[in-house]
Amino acid sequence: MNNLVRGWVGLSVLGWVGLIAPTLARSHEISSETSAGSSTVAEALTYAGGSPRWDWTLGYTLLRSASTDAVTGAEVLSRTHDFSGGLGWKVNRDWQLGGGYVWGIAQDENLTDHGPSFYAAYTLQKSPASQSDEGDDDGEDDREDDREDSPFSPSLRLKAGASLLRYSVSTPKVRRLASPASDIQQIQFSLDVGLNWIRWNSLGLGANFYRYNRDAGTFTGNLARLGSLGVVGARFAGLSDAVASFLDVSLDASTTFHVTDDLDLGFTVVWSRSASEGASSRSFKLDADYDLSDHWRLGVGAELDSVETGTNGLGILKLAFLF
Repeated sequence: MNNLVRGWVGLSVLGWVGLIAPTLARSHEISSETSAGSSTVAEALTYAGGSPRWDWTLGYTLLRSASTDAVTGAEVLSRTHDFSGGLGWKVNRDWQLGGGYVWGIAQDENLTDHGPSFYAAYTLQKSPASQSDEGDDDGEDDREDDREDSPFSPSLRLKAGASLLRYSVSTPKVRRLASPASDIQQIQFSLDVGLNWIRWNSLGLGANFYRYNRDAGTFTGNLARLGSLGVVGARFAGLSDAVASFLDVSLDASTTFHVTDDLDLGFTVVWSRSASEGASSRSFKLDADYDLSDHWRLGVGAELDSVETGTNGLGILKLAFLF
C-alpha cells in the first residue's frame, strides 16, 4: 500500500467533502480518475451531489501496487480498497460544517484502516452574493446559465478539520501473539486556505499534522520481528512500505489558471515527512480539465513522486459527467 500514491488519491476523493461539491456547476457529478505508473495503478470513482443547504459525496478507490521483498527479492503485489462518504451542511452564506467516514482494506497484507473526519469552513466574499440559498429550486438552472455573465467576486475560504484513523493488522497469529503491536491510531489536523483573487486564477495552501498513539517506528519494528517468525511472511514487504510512510507533517500549495470558460490548468506541489523514519518526499502534479459540453468534462495530468530511494511517475486520466 503505497501512501504516496494513496495520498494523491485521497486528495482527489476526500477533497470532495466540503470543498468541490459546493462549487459544482451542476447539482450532481459522477467522475472517474485513473492514475497509472510503473508499479502502481489507481482507479477512483466519485459521486458528488448538492442542494441549496446540503452537499454529499461517495467515493471508492482501488489501488494496485507492486514492491520487492527486501529479504527474498520476490515481487509482492498489493491491492487496497478504500470506501468513503461525506456530508456537508451550509449553515448560511458564510459557514459550512461537515464530516465523513473512510474505510479501507489492503487484503493481501491483512491491513485495514477506518475512521471519521470533521471540518468547519468559512468563506469571506468581497461583494454580497445574490439571492441564492433561500427559497426553492425554481430558476436554479437559469442562475447557472447566467453565472458566467455575473460580476466577479473575490473570495477567501478557510477550512479546519480533524480525522481519526485506526490501522490494524488482522491475522489469527498476530492477534494471539502480539495484539498490542497489531494496531496504531492516527490523528490528523488540517488547515486549508483557498483564494479566488482574480477571475482567471485561484490559489490554495494546505497543512496537515499527524499524531499517533504509539511510536510509528516501534510499531514497524514489532511487525518486522513478527514477519521474521513467519507470522506475516513475505507479504510484510507491502505492509512495511505503508507503515514506513506514516506521515508526521505534509504541506501543499496549488494554483489553477482559468484559461477560458471551458479550460482550467492546475499545478500542485506537496512536501511531506515520514513519522517513523524522518525521511522527506515531494510530489508534483500538473493537470488540465476541459468541458467538452454542458455535461461532460475531460481531464489529463502527470505526476512525479520523489523520495530518497528514487522517483515514480504517474499518468492521470479523468472523466466526469455533470447533471
